[in-house]
Amino acid sequence: MYKGTEKKSENAAKIRTGKKYKIRIHRKMVSVFTATLMVLSVVCPVIPAGAEGNPWEAEDYQGGFRPLTGERAEIEVPFLSNNPDEMGEGEIPASYDAREHGQLTSVKDQGDTGTCWAFSMMASLESDLLSRGIASDADLSELHLVRYCFNSVMDPFGGRNGDGTVFSGNADARMLFGGNPEIDYHTLTSLIGAVDESYAPFPADGKDDGFTPSTEDAFFHDTVHLRNFYILNLEDTETVKRAIMERGALAAAFYWGSYYFNKDSNAYYTGLTGTGQNHAICIVGWDDNFSRSNFLTDPGVDGAWLIKNSWGESWGDGGYFWISYGEQTMFNHVFESEAALANEYDFSYEYDGSLGDRRVYGNNELMIANVFTVQGGEVAEEIKAVSVDLASSEVSYEVQVYGYLSDPSDPLSGTPMLEKPVTGTTGAMGYYTIDLPGDVQLQKGCVYSTVITLRKQDSFIHALAEMTDSWGDEMQFIASASDNQSFTSRDGGKNWTDYGNAYNSNLRIKAFSKEIDEIKFNNPFSDVPSEGNWKFKFAKYVYDMGIMNGKGESIPGKVIFSPDQSISRAEFVRVLYNREGTPAVEYSPKYTDVKEGQWYTSAVLWASDNGIVAGKGNNRFDVSGSATREELAIMFYHYAQYKGYDVSIAGGGPDISSFTDADKVSSWAENSLNWALSRGIMAGKGNKLDPKGVATRAECAALIYNFISAYEE
Repeated sequence: MYKGTEKKSENAAKIRTGKKYKIRIHRKMVSVFTATLMVLSVVCPVIPAGAEGNPWEAEDYQGGFRPLTGERAEIEVPFLSNNPDEMGEGEIPASYDAREHGQLTSVKDQGDTGTCWAFSMMASLESDLLSRGIASDADLSELHLVRYCFNSVMDPFGGRNGDGTVFSGNADARMLFGGNPEIDYHTLTSLIGAVDESYAPFPADGKDDGFTPSTEDAFFHDTVHLRNFYILNLEDTETVKRAIMERGALAAAFYWGSYYFNKDSNAYYTGLTGTGQNHAICIVGWDDNFSRSNFLTDPGVDGAWLIKNSWGESWGDGGYFWISYGEQTMFNHVFESEAALANEYDFSYEYDGSLGDRRVYGNNELMIANVFTVQGGEVAEEIKAVSVDLASSEVSYEVQVYGYLSDPSDPLSGTPMLEKPVTGTTGAMGYYTIDLPGDVQLQKGCVYSTVITLRKQDSFIHALAEMTDSWGDEMQFIASASDNQSFTSRDGGKNWTDYGNAYNSNLRIKAFSKEIDEIKFNNPFSDVPSEGNWKFKFAKYVYDMGIMNGKGESIPGKVIFSPDQSISRAEFVRVLYNREGTPAVEYSPKYTDVKEGQWYTSAVLWASDNGIVAGKGNNRFDVSGSATREELAIMFYHYAQYKGYDVSIAGGGPDISSFTDADKVSSWAENSLNWALSRGIMAGKGNKLDPKGVATRAECAALIYNFISAYEE
């Protein structure tokens, strides 16, 4: 959706806001599970030249299986039922029929076209709307989906510049060519559709002559968005059945041949193996006791899946039929959709306009990022969600947004907009849109990055990017990228590879936003701008907590924080003392330069008495001396010991040997610095650690924030 969209139709009135719903993986997470596998391309049975009658009755029909030729290799989709945390509760009944639970819309008729894949997708979205009470009825346009899977248009912000689809056939060929779930979800998650059937009705004659694609037609009439699209393993029957009860309809595919269909019992079994799929349908129920005698050939087992077809209500049992559990031509992966109303977002930012897929590898950890510019709102926008496309299951993620980048070639060069990253763990492989808290507000023109850290212990991680690809000579998928758009890092963000520059393709990362009238900051400082300045977040954090105060007022109501002023040893121990609630201390003349009654006296004595700090010799504390970075590290280390925290060095983090100036570290500070680095309390300055460098008040505020985040949150 893009702001200003009008969605006026009779069916639109039926789409209403329904009950809140907790998604299985992450609240409000778009999870289009793209099990990276040999990609299914379903071409529905259509009447061959010279044939007469209905398409499903033709003995010699056109159909086939077109795998994409890109870098998606076959990867086994795991059984989610092996992970109890991903499953619902309660027993699974021996039979289930989604029709009886009001979860299904009416049976549609694709006519003499090859668009079953679009009907399957729309049926699954419609069923999810009904299943979760988001809509009282729904009828989504299959034609609109077909049009924009085969016709590329520029997105409103030009992010897909150079990307697209080139289809060599005419309108008739487009309606016969076929498709698959991969091109479905890549199209829909770009906020192209889904639209109401009344806006783009399916033609009764199967013709779509005279259509002219446009950005306005593609993007500005959406009613529903695809929010989840899990890929499940059909053999994982427990997971599949629970998904049917939850969603109503799962998209699937199999091989159709009319001579295997028992019209008397509406039951289908071929006995074939190694046959590709040629028809997409929806699984909407099951019956474990459906007798094997109902099939023309004995499948050897009882039980069948209930199928919703797209050949009209006059076919089969009102448009439904049964497929045996033993049917070997069923594609081994089924697709679970989740829908959401289109008014969730105003704008979408993306670069991945090609339907071809490339895999991006990382071992144990992979950082990926896209850099965007706020363009949609007249004043500002709030980034509501970030999406990522994964070809691995059970991946832990962290999402952070960096605003006001000082260097567009460095995704970490801006201000972290989230107080702490959004974290979670995925289930199946797939596409996720991860909701963000309402903290990411950016002015128009702001250059920002969406940075996603992916981790999977003892395993490779596969994220997805676009690529140039093709389906034979008929359909070409074109990918193109510019510098400073997509980035990868395999060393924790120390070094970034410009992925677009290296591969001429972009990562499948998107950002979704809402327009806001103003950015609402409560900035107490006169010398720390709230926009475009990394220091603001940390300064405000310690100021609000009463840990670090200002240095007077320059104007009424505005405090001087002095972020770039070096912090003295006395100031730092006062910071820790404030954090402890300023406990009472009895004065003693321990240091000659610590006089009674000074603002730092109690803090210095408290820190000294508790082993947090020591003097500098000759009975002096060096009150006004600047604190170096290695001094701060050792004082933080002793403070953590005082608090009773675990001060062991965390595995997997950097150490002082990672930096070119490691030889400048004092021997007494080595352990403390390694601890601070491993715990994320301190970081280097590029490839240097700068141990003797003087720390500023802003840097101290950041270290306090990192320390509290590491141990107390």
